[in-house]
Amino acid sequence: MALKTAEVKMWENPEIHLGLLNDERRNNAYRSAIQQQVKKGSRVLDIGSGIGILTFFSVLAGAKKVKSVEWSDMIDLAKRIADQNGFSKNIEFIKEDILKAKLNGKFDVITHELIGGMLWDENMLKIVKRTREKYLRKNGVLIPWKIDLFLAPISHRTAGNDNFKEKFYKYNIDFSPTKVLIDDLKSIENLPTVEFLANDKGFLADSILVNTIDFYETDGIIPKSISTTFTVNRTGSWNAMVGYFDIWLDKNNCISNYPQTINTNWGQFVIPLGNSYTIKKGQKFKFTLFPKRFRSQWGFEFEYLK
Repeated sequence: MALKTAEVKMWENPEIHLGLLNDERRNNAYRSAIQQQVKKGSRVLDIGSGIGILTFFSVLAGAKKVKSVEWSDMIDLAKRIADQNGFSKNIEFIKEDILKAKLNGKFDVITHELIGGMLWDENMLKIVKRTREKYLRKNGVLIPWKIDLFLAPISHRTAGNDNFKEKFYKYNIDFSPTKVLIDDLKSIENLPTVEFLANDKGFLADSILVNTIDFYETDGIIPKSISTTFTVNRTGSWNAMVGYFDIWLDKNNCISNYPQTINTNWGQFVIPLGNSYTIKKGQKFKFTLFPKRFRSQWGFEFEYLK
């Protein structure tokens, strides 16, 4: 229960929703897919609806009824927006955890934006699988329907930097026991993080498609491991891996968070190696990622290949 409370409070952070509202690349791509997939008279289910952006796109596309499910107090703001725009008669707002909600009937379209910065950190797979099985009608549509995950080795200016002064004798006092605090800080620095890279200049090899999530088929379980082999195309100091994804909203609408000048609300996730390694052009290595829902539990290993 404590974890749920913390998560609910997190989603009541106004900065998150203002960021989503102002992400025009993301919102325009979703709007285009919804316009193509939601038909006049469609029944739509929007899960994790926040302030209702996708819900309102479905109403404008002609949906007869949208059930908008959100577990945080942001649903109250969504109701006010709906009233302001005359959408309320087409929407039923439900303040509930979608995994506990009891809804009537099936839906022609299910929309969601449960894609975390670390991809799996919003419990996306479990939620979409259960919602699909309970509420999507035969031949119904999921938006998004697929995500392709890519990894690449990089030389990253912030990964593995040691900014700590390990001189413990100060003011004529031996502070050497404080080294434990520095070790704790270093362990935090080595956790995967979400960043916004402006370009791919730090890439030391071509990015590789390593995992595909098909929301029509997912079993709701995060893969235990993801492995691939890279061939280095630029000699450099390797100290991190970067992950980004292509989000297929429908067959014609794809939005990517590949490093570029104009980012989406999704950054790239960077996995510090904890050390820097010199790798040379033409060298091959195998990298294995052990993803979990929470970044503190992620792991990896790599080996050089002959």
